[in-house]
Amino acid sequence: MVKLKNVIISAILLIFFSVTIIHSCSDKGRLATYKLQAGERLIYFFEKEGLSKDILKVDGFKYYEINILLLGDESEYERFITKIGYKNKTGTFFCKDGNSIRLLKRNENILLKYIYDDKYCI
Repeated sequence: MVKLKNVIISAILLIFFSVTIIHSCSDKGRLATYKLQAGERLIYFFEKEGLSKDILKVDGFKYYEINILLLGDESEYERFITKIGYKNKTGTFFCKDGNSIRLLKRNENILLKYIYDDKYCI
């Protein structure tokens, strides 16, 4: 009885890990990981482009929704966003891989709103 129980548990674990490995190595799994890391890459690109000095405040939850309060000119950030591959949809609304960025004017500052898997960017 104990051996049968151990065999069943081992089989379940083997199936679970096999499915996990197959999914994570598949194109669909890699694409999902790539999309999830878009928020991290956005913060990295700010640093790389030397724009991190213009960041006043960053609010976000695990890079799914990020609000970045910025100093400077809105057109400078529009150029930056298009440079990293986002396409302008309307005005200050940009999309890439289902993720969105909106630029909103807040007094003399700019609010950049990043949303992972935004329904408007399908």
